[in-house]
Amino acid sequence: MNNRTVTIAHKDFGQILSQTFTDATQLKMFLNMIHVSLVNKEEFSIFNGVNELTHIPYEILKTCLIFTKENQISFTEIVKSKI
Repeated sequence: MNNRTVTIAHKDFGQILSQTFTDATQLKMFLNMIHVSLVNKEEFSIFNGVNELTHIPYEILKTCLIFTKENQISFTEIVKSKI
């Protein structure tokens, strides 16, 4: 199973956001939201409807480094984390 992480880092503020996905479709949607914010010169805001709100102004977002990382995780590690 693959574990994909999107990280947004700023030279002055450090790591602003780190979001991990196990589903490739969710990753694509999240990256597309970031892309749309940059292309339209809009602020990046997400709210999961429960307990997480993220808001990054465009002026900060445009100077950030945005990268993805893919980690392999075994089925055993998944089971251990559930125990």
